[in-house]
Amino acid sequence: MKRSERFRKFSEISSGLENNAGAKLAEAQLQLDTQKNQLAELKKYLSEYQLQLQAKLNDTGSALVINGYQKFISSLKGAIALQTEVVRKSELETEEFRKAWMEKRIEVNKFDQAADNFRYQEDVQRNKAEQAENDDRISSNYNSGK
Repeated sequence: MKRSERFRKFSEISSGLENNAGAKLAEAQLQLDTQKNQLAELKKYLSEYQLQLQAKLNDTGSALVINGYQKFISSLKGAIALQTEVVRKSELETEEFRKAWMEKRIEVNKFDQAADNFRYQEDVQRNKAEQAENDDRISSNYNSGK
């Protein structure tokens, strides 16, 4: 097997690993987007309930209702803090998957380039050998004609 063919095989194997890394990155990105959406929903709920609490305060609602809103808002703030941490960790994980995918992509490019370089060298050597054969044949024909 020629060197270019061996390197092409390495490239194919690396390409499969790159595809796996890309799939993991896509999955992590999807998970990150989901986590961000959940955080946005929690913030939206917080805003809505704060507005409702303000309306209750303006309407001089009962202390029990106001207290319930305040407790719920406090719970939402805790959930937002937790979800913010989940998003942060998901961002770090996604970045790690992105780096791993990029490393695999670079590896595939290196194997592709090496295979191309070897194929070029093999072509040059084959062309030189063919030229030498042709030169020998012409020389033989010339010498046999004398």
